[in-house]
Amino acid sequence: MAKQNDADRKYVLEHTQEWLDDFLTNPGIQAYAENFKISDKRIREIIREYSLAMCDEFGRRPRRWTGTATEQIAQEHYRQLSADAWRETFVMLGNYFGYLQEEGHINNADALLHALTEFGGLYMPASTDAYLDDIQGYDGYNFERYDDGTGLNPNPRNGFDPDDVLDTLAEFYGLQRESKLDNDKFMQEHFSEFVLLAEGADGMDLMLCNAIADGYGRADMKYITDWFKRIVMPDINLSKMLDGQQPPKNQREMDALINQLVTSFMVDTSPLPTDLRMQFAAQLDGDSLANPGGEQRFMSRHAAVLQEFFDIKQKPAQPAPKQNKPAKIISFDEARRRLQAEEK
Repeated sequence: MAKQNDADRKYVLEHTQEWLDDFLTNPGIQAYAENFKISDKRIREIIREYSLAMCDEFGRRPRRWTGTATEQIAQEHYRQLSADAWRETFVMLGNYFGYLQEEGHINNADALLHALTEFGGLYMPASTDAYLDDIQGYDGYNFERYDDGTGLNPNPRNGFDPDDVLDTLAEFYGLQRESKLDNDKFMQEHFSEFVLLAEGADGMDLMLCNAIADGYGRADMKYITDWFKRIVMPDINLSKMLDGQQPPKNQREMDALINQLVTSFMVDTSPLPTDLRMQFAAQLDGDSLANPGGEQRFMSRHAAVLQEFFDIKQKPAQPAPKQNKPAKIISFDEARRRLQAEEK
């Protein structure tokens, strides 16, 4: 077993602190930490312990981390952990591996996660299986998907690229690309129509784009939660989601339920179907498609875009579409499972 040297240890300590500072600003990590009551201090302890064990016991900097060494560290350091402590360690390390790979600091995140999963499968199978999704939801999904607004999405997924949508809208309104890019108000003024045309986008795409339209470099958890409450919550039938039970009256319990829904919304990378994007676009306008008057106002406001891109012509007295159905983008079963796990 190789021994660490002072240069390796200094490198690991300095870079781990720098990377953790950035890692902890990630909305997905903030959501998980808030929902499961894990402090930033505890997350730092988990990651520093692993990083220093790699350095002190194996003489390895991050680019030389291996699955074999990870398994040995798990045997030595994690075997006596409680189920809750293992959950924290497993999920935070797994997401940290994903973050490091996204940033180009390592290239074997899958192998490191596999080693942790193999260890957990032997010693804590229930906890490991239950929380694997909490890693897969974040890994490669919302780590720096958007920059500070100079280029909205450097790595388009699902065929969705915000710049393409903005170009389409600018052309529709007879604007040159340069005028659109120079006008900070363009995206904000046309954001509900942006949502309508955002084919391939998932829920987190829309929230982050809206944050940029509102002048933020990135969306923090307060912005994300407020957006969810304002745009998504009005059309959720909580009673149906809870199998006929009434939503909790206690504010603390209600906040916990909303946090679970926000997390499920964030980690679901399924592209939003057109009807849900239309539903969200209406809420962005301050209306609801569940209301016949709101639907008529929405159709009138966006008649040109709806006819041009969706071949929808405004019709008088159209029946309102059925709302209050579980949205595809929200995993209600997963949210309910997590809430029940917390109550236990």
